[in-house]
Amino acid sequence: VTVNVKRINHQNYIVASVFDNTVAHERRRKIEEQNNVLKIIQTLQSEFISGADLRKQFVGFLDSLILYTKSAFGFTGEIRHEDGVPYLKTHAITDISWDGETKKLYNKHNKEGFEFRNLRTLFGVTISTGEVCISNDPKNDSRSGGLPGGHPPLDSYIGIPIKVNNELIGMVGLANKKDGYGKSTVDELKYFISTYSIMVQALKTQEDKAKTQDKLKEVNVRLSKEIEFRKVVQKHSLDVEEKERKRAARDLHDGLGQRLTAIKFSLGAIKNSKKLKGHEEEVLTETIKMVEGSMGEVRAISQDILPVVLSDFGLSEGLKRVCLQVAETSGVLIDFKGEGKVKLLEDFVKISLYRMGQESINNAIKYSKSDRINVEVEHDEKLGFVKLTIQDFGVGFDPKKVKRGMGLTNIRERAEMIKAKLVIKSIVNKGTTIQVKYLF
Repeated sequence: VTVNVKRINHQNYIVASVFDNTVAHERRRKIEEQNNVLKIIQTLQSEFISGADLRKQFVGFLDSLILYTKSAFGFTGEIRHEDGVPYLKTHAITDISWDGETKKLYNKHNKEGFEFRNLRTLFGVTISTGEVCISNDPKNDSRSGGLPGGHPPLDSYIGIPIKVNNELIGMVGLANKKDGYGKSTVDELKYFISTYSIMVQALKTQEDKAKTQDKLKEVNVRLSKEIEFRKVVQKHSLDVEEKERKRAARDLHDGLGQRLTAIKFSLGAIKNSKKLKGHEEEVLTETIKMVEGSMGEVRAISQDILPVVLSDFGLSEGLKRVCLQVAETSGVLIDFKGEGKVKLLEDFVKISLYRMGQESINNAIKYSKSDRINVEVEHDEKLGFVKLTIQDFGVGFDPKKVKRGMGLTNIRERAEMIKAKLVIKSIVNKGTTIQVKYLF
């Protein structure tokens, strides 16, 4: 009301103007209310974007929803399915426990979420139909399934579905607003509902990711077991192979080797008898030389199959003799460095390192076209390691293109068997370096 005093024709008049601002006041109230909603939503979205714990965000979301609607309690949750039947798994729920037993039940299941499967209830209406459920007289509502003994009174209720692409993925339930709920409540909460929809989808993505990671872990465990099994099989195969090598070497040495020795002695005895004619003695001499050559070949084959030098003199001396033998037969200069005997190596490890060195040297001779090769055996029993390095200066290769072949597979398998670190470096037209380091 606006009051003014005016003088007209020497008379004083009181002029009053009445302005009804109810509409303007209501408009300002709605704007202020919408601003409050937007502030709440902005806070919720900021927490969501910051990556805070989604479970805690659900609790904060429910608290904000209850406060804004002036409800007494409520819940939020997602819709899951089991054997084609939907049920509710809560994300957040108000603590309305009314005795010690229900308090224990709340504390036990609140973190992981409660599961509600009875669809003959007011919240079951939303789950079954995917529609909003409003009841401002639950006691007399035929859709209500009743309340458990001791449960706080239910005076009013609204259940709002959360949908994505017309698929029901969750719902919000609120109860006991003094003046009840109406269809306008759904419209008022549209920003809350859209925010919660995003949160539910984010949680589902997290859970799907976690499930995928769990499956990957299971696959990795199975693969690890399979790899370990294969390693056991490989080790057994190598053991069998070494035993066969020993048997073959022993048969060569004890069988063919001794027979050749006996033949040599017999031929020598005939030669010393001096009963031969000139040309016969020459033939016999050549035959003895051939037998001696065969004996040398048997010894070389036996040594290659079963390096007795390993047990007698150790790894360094064994590889040194390989270098001498290969250099003599190939004409390639091999520079060997390595002294002393490594005492702490198991026989299987020692043989594996020897075979890797032998394979690497033979590969260098066969493929590198290098005119010189460096071989080094380093070991330190105090630091507990032995290291083989085989280096050539030949054609090299591209490690990205050559994964298998060229003897590399056998070397890798043996390195894996004894858990040695294998490093292969190669540059085209500059050469290759193979390094094997075993810790003991």
